[in-house]
Amino acid sequence: MANVTAFPGNWTWSSLMTTSDVATYPEVMTNVTNATGWTGWGREVGHSGVSPFLVPAGLESLQAVRIFLNKVMPVALTLGIVGNAVAVCVFMLTPLKKTPLSHYLTALAISEIIYEVASLVLWTSVNGWNIYGKVGVCQVTTFSLFMSRFLIVWYLLSAHFERLLIHFGRPGTKRWCTVFRTKCIILTVFIFSLVAFLHYVWSHVVTPFLGIMTCRPMTESIPHMSRLRKVELVLALFLPMLIMLGMDVALIYKVITRTLERRSRRTSSTSSTRLSLRPKGGGSGGGGSSHRSSAKYCPPLENGQTTAFNGPRENGPSEQESERVRAARNLDLSSEKTSSTLVCIIAGVIFMALTLPSACLRARADFGPQTEGGFPLTPYEQQLMRVFEQVVLFNGVYKVFLYASMLRNFRRAVIHMCKACVRRSRPARPRPSVTTV
Repeated sequence: MANVTAFPGNWTWSSLMTTSDVATYPEVMTNVTNATGWTGWGREVGHSGVSPFLVPAGLESLQAVRIFLNKVMPVALTLGIVGNAVAVCVFMLTPLKKTPLSHYLTALAISEIIYEVASLVLWTSVNGWNIYGKVGVCQVTTFSLFMSRFLIVWYLLSAHFERLLIHFGRPGTKRWCTVFRTKCIILTVFIFSLVAFLHYVWSHVVTPFLGIMTCRPMTESIPHMSRLRKVELVLALFLPMLIMLGMDVALIYKVITRTLERRSRRTSSTSSTRLSLRPKGGGSGGGGSSHRSSAKYCPPLENGQTTAFNGPRENGPSEQESERVRAARNLDLSSEKTSSTLVCIIAGVIFMALTLPSACLRARADFGPQTEGGFPLTPYEQQLMRVFEQVVLFNGVYKVFLYASMLRNFRRAVIHMCKACVRRSRPARPRPSVTTV
């Protein structure tokens, strides 16, 4: 069997066995002698030698929730991978790539793809095919999971910071909101995370446990990784979430004030327009009316000039091409200042709502006092933490739907990309030959 996730203490798939529970609870490891007594994620059926905390009584409802999440998890992860891949293509293969926010959202989507692929590897190992217990897959998956989780938080925080500069920054500080500086910030965060989490590659090994090849940290590195995990908990979760919460409050205040100002301006402009449309004295037979009757309609061109109206005219190839160029130029997220900010706010709020419960339980397990029996969490909290760890995985599923519902230019960019793909798939028409006499 491949379900070897029923480990002591607060070991879950997301923590990847980086706590010191193995070293501090050897009696549990000696009592568990047969893997055939396990089914599901940490539930024992009839094996009498297992510690009682692995078989919590009265927690059937939580177990049912975990089983349900376990069944829908592959669908959710696959949907998240496809949705984030679509977001990357839309942001990078259309004119939206000229906006700095598009690069932050692209980096966020790529990080979530890596996180979801690594989580899908873990789910597959739990539910049948133990590919996580193979050399190479173990190290790469562990490293990718921790690094991508760090990148998701800080790229989302960077997008918040860019919105904060757009709304509150002075003209001198807005120079950081350029595509080049955005790429530099993204690359800096990536290099830092690459160096910070590289130790997971050489500190994890594949060893047999209960007759099954299991990916786990080396025994001598467990105390050091337990300390590093505390640092990661602060730097990768609590500190950025605290900063993000303050930014969200400031951005919400700015969006509300901006909306109220826009409404007051619209009301004042409507009243002034009504006043200007009132009839004035002086008779109706002036020269202005004859001038208006003799003028012809001149449709505006792209550069603001006008041309005389010469009757209906069919669109030729050059005019169709100019329409495509004009439509591509209008794809710009900077024209949706309020909507882009609302996207970042909603993404940040949902991220904190889905991540904070699991983070609090992990913090209690790492920093809190030991409960009765020597374990950091009670049986109920252990089961609850496993449920919240699965809920965290839904963070990467909804974002493409959020972009499509909130950003008008994102929807137009999807249509623009689809039309470009259709045009490329069509065979090119031969141009008519021009003969000269």
